[in-house]
Amino acid sequence: MASYRAMEYAGEVGEDLLVTRRPEDAFAATQVMVVGIGETLTAERCQQLGLLIGRHHPKADVVTDIHMRAADPVAAALALVRGLGQGGYRFDHYRGVSAAEGGPAALTFASTPADLQESLSAALVDAQVVEDAVVWARDLTNLAAGDLLPTDLGRQAAGLAGGALSVMVHEEDWLREQGFAGLLSVSAGSANPCCLIEATYRGPDAGDRAPLIIVGKGITFDSGGLSLKKAENMIDMKTDMGGGAAALAALRAVADLAPPSAYVKVYVPAAENLPGPHATHPGDVLTHLDGRTTEVVNTDCEGRLVMSDVVAWAARENPMALVTVATLTYSAVAALGTEITAVLGDRGVCGDLIASSEAVGEPMWELPMWTNYLTLMTSMVADLRNEENVDAAAAIVGGLYLQQFAAGVRFAHIDIGGTAYLEKASDRGTGGATGVMVRTLIEFILRKHT
Repeated sequence: MASYRAMEYAGEVGEDLLVTRRPEDAFAATQVMVVGIGETLTAERCQQLGLLIGRHHPKADVVTDIHMRAADPVAAALALVRGLGQGGYRFDHYRGVSAAEGGPAALTFASTPADLQESLSAALVDAQVVEDAVVWARDLTNLAAGDLLPTDLGRQAAGLAGGALSVMVHEEDWLREQGFAGLLSVSAGSANPCCLIEATYRGPDAGDRAPLIIVGKGITFDSGGLSLKKAENMIDMKTDMGGGAAALAALRAVADLAPPSAYVKVYVPAAENLPGPHATHPGDVLTHLDGRTTEVVNTDCEGRLVMSDVVAWAARENPMALVTVATLTYSAVAALGTEITAVLGDRGVCGDLIASSEAVGEPMWELPMWTNYLTLMTSMVADLRNEENVDAAAAIVGGLYLQQFAAGVRFAHIDIGGTAYLEKASDRGTGGATGVMVRTLIEFILRKHT
């Protein structure tokens, strides 16, 4: 990981930099890049600048006084950190001779006045925790599906346990006893068992407060099941656990930051969606643990199935808010593209999530939880069908479907289907998993508990 530090004040901001060229001069840098930033300096511009430097010069050490040129120096510094982290990330796990050379970059904030030194240094320590969590989520999501089976994801989560963070991994026998029909049905076609990850952070001052619960989708590979995807649509389906990775990574960071009054739970249903001799058939009807029934008209709409019972289970805890995050659909891309994440649900929860996303540079946009679209889930044989009966509004219908299991608790759904993965490098960063929503969820949790 890159390292961040703030240097004490060492001269006037904007003083000349003299780069010596004589052979006898001791100068460690082999290259120096000078970037002009213009008159207007906002956090958004700082983040974009960091992203571009990270993308094109991922191993470069950066020395800057950019924070001193902004109205809010700490916000500007943190935005630069986020940008460098997003753009400088590389996934070299499978590379041999083509692996990148050199160590991680260092970011130094020079010319920091003494009265800003303490607050900036503390903010950079916390930023390191957040960026480490983002990298962890991206690494997990980029792993090949054969190297991250559902039980492997459970082991990764179990490795986070310690201190105020506890982890339980519920296996199939327990899931059958409790009635998690949706998760078990999706997993039925795979030889690899599913599991439900339950991770809890409870600070020492949490008392008897209600938990904040996040449910993240953990499909480690999605072939579509018997409703088989086309080959070109299947290649990136190792990333269908991006919502679960984001939720676990956010809790990992919260545990390290240790807000004393926080009580947060994360549930991740982990499974593979594969065709097989015991796979769920299109037309099968499931009975969920709350008694509701679903007609499975499309086994490739498995995210709604694996998360539905978990939402119902979590709602029994009467949480202060229940948030789901998933690569649930790709229909929001038509309206929002691949840079803006869709959110829908209770207006208060959505508003808090959007405010958190704006603070950390992860844009979101609220879609309506349009209840008239409940008719699109009408089944002739069951309470619900798991796919809308028209080719439209899938992002909204997916959120509506999950909300039916939330038993009236304050609910919001985040659809990261278009933003969790980049097929190629762009101005948003390197190709592959983006770790989207890790920063937003961390900020959301901290705002709820400070």
